Amino acid sequence: MAVEQQAILTALQAVLDPNTGKDFVTTKALKNLQINDGDVAFDVELGYPAKSQIAGLRKSLIAAVKGVAGVGNVSVNVTVKIASHSVQRGVQLLPQVKNIIAVASGKGGVGKSTTAVNLALALAAEGASVGLLDADIYGPSVPMMMGIEGRPESTDGKNMEPMENYGLQVMSIGFLVAQDEAMIWRGPMATQALEQLLRQTNWKDLDYLIVDMPPGTGDIQLTL
Repeated sequence: MAVEQQAILTALQAVLDPNTGKDFVTTKALKNLQINDGDVAFDVELGYPAKSQIAGLRKSLIAAVKGVAGVGNVSVNVTVKIASHSVQRGVQLLPQVKNIIAVASGKGGVGKSTTAVNLALALAAEGASVGLLDADIYGPSVPMMMGIEGRPESTDGKNMEPMENYGLQVMSIGFLVAQDEAMIWRGPMATQALEQLLRQTNWKDLDYLIVDMPPGTGDIQLTL
């Protein structure tokens, strides 16, 4: 009994991505479908990091295809290719950075830094290349939270190498000046510092740059 491609596709459409709620056929994540004497092989390409979910996802996909009459062996290869999400026109993109996520709040002391650090660590644990930028120019706390001391190196005298720990690339004004010195900065000085941290750091092929914002809606937020 010949296995019809449409029967395989229909079966696979019943398997939904738990993170998007959509099936892999409609979203064109299903690739290279091959049917040979009842044996079925195909690839599924995810657009986000999902290291902890791949095994379970493969199991669900195989079970769906095995439910089709006449199917023999099933081979599924689940890969990850993290997509760059589109931005508004006129925004100057950062080289070596696919996506930027800002963690912000109008109020201080609500856990922005904690959220930013944990989000960055979670994405890295799922297989992504992640950077963490401490944009809280007035009260940088990321160096302490990430357990990093010292000053960033510069090979060309212009750009800085990010500091690293726990698999993350990290940059903060806290690596460059004392915290009490940063607290007195205002307006253009703080804005210029953020521009330098953002654009003069040699980020290395980041899937995500997580930005820990200062509280409020001031110069730093507008600049970013």
